[in-house]
Amino acid sequence: MRRIRVVVCLALLLGLPSAHGAEEAVDFAHDIQPILEAHCIRCHKPDNAKGDLSLATFDDLATSEYVVAGKPGESYLVELITGNGDDPPQMPKEGDALSKQQVALIRRWIKQGAAWPKQIVLRERSKADGSWWSLQPIASGGIPDVPRDASFGPRQDGNTVPLDNPIDRFI
Repeated sequence: MRRIRVVVCLALLLGLPSAHGAEEAVDFAHDIQPILEAHCIRCHKPDNAKGDLSLATFDDLATSEYVVAGKPGESYLVELITGNGDDPPQMPKEGDALSKQQVALIRRWIKQGAAWPKQIVLRERSKADGSWWSLQPIASGGIPDVPRDASFGPRQDGNTVPLDNPIDRFI
């Protein structure tokens, strides 16, 4: 009994199929959407559907038979991301090929019925991330410390302009 518990716990921790052979359900929003947004949507969106394919919604994939729900072997998408024999994958054309784990996830998702929630429409991620200065929260930095006798330098008449206002210390 103790051995069975250990095996079940290890299988759960490692993400292996359970003892009954059932695969863990693939969650589209958590597992598939990030892959498609990172590797595919830039070239396959409604306003830039290279190869006449948009990946914005499941309907776009199903009508072109790129994905046949429940049948990864008949889904053209799988062929494109895995390649044939010695040939490398055809997609994505730009950037690195999908990892074996990503391809396996897509295969499992299709095998499990290719569930794609209707409310999810894929969009290209913004290139602006949280590291951009303009997207940083406003912070109070205080007034810069400037020597008391500092000035803007000589004016046209030769006299210096004193720093009379705290705002002048930022210049």
